Amino acid sequence: MFKVSQQQMALLTRSSAHDFEDRMVRYLGERFPLRCGSMDSWSLLRLVQRGVARAATHGITVEKDVRGFIELMCALGEGFDADPQLPGVSEVLGKEGPKTPAAKVEQLRELASEHLAQTPTAPADEATRKEASAAMKEPPAGETGVQFSDRTPAGKPVAPCPGKPVRKRIFSFSG
Repeated sequence: MFKVSQQQMALLTRSSAHDFEDRMVRYLGERFPLRCGSMDSWSLLRLVQRGVARAATHGITVEKDVRGFIELMCALGEGFDADPQLPGVSEVLGKEGPKTPAAKVEQLRELASEHLAQTPTAPADEATRKEASAAMKEPPAGETGVQFSDRTPAGKPVAPCPGKPVRKRIFSFSG
């Protein structure tokens, strides 16, 4: 049997969180070159860390869903989830919204696409708005080299097994 100490698990968790953050920074650089090009690497990393924390407050913890939430932060602004100017967001994230985090992120993407299409911008911001609008469409599989799990929580190396371990008893029958 293989046992992992608390100290080893803490180290593994930190390493996994850093791995997710690095992948997310790389991904955002590919998907939002205009927005991320104006930020230094430290600011972009802090944006990802705040995004993971904000997503968790809404029950969004799986890597793929957290990725979508952080994309929304880049497209609509960091505090989009608390912005009263964005209609429908509080309903989606509230109790009356979808039950699954993936469904929440998908509905938020739809709201963001509608909002970006209807919001007039200054000519200087038009390229950034177009970039954000394009990024709200889910990228085709394999478009980016960065992969995100649809099962693993962001920053967690392993998900705990549900319930108690099951012991199986093997019976052998001879004929």
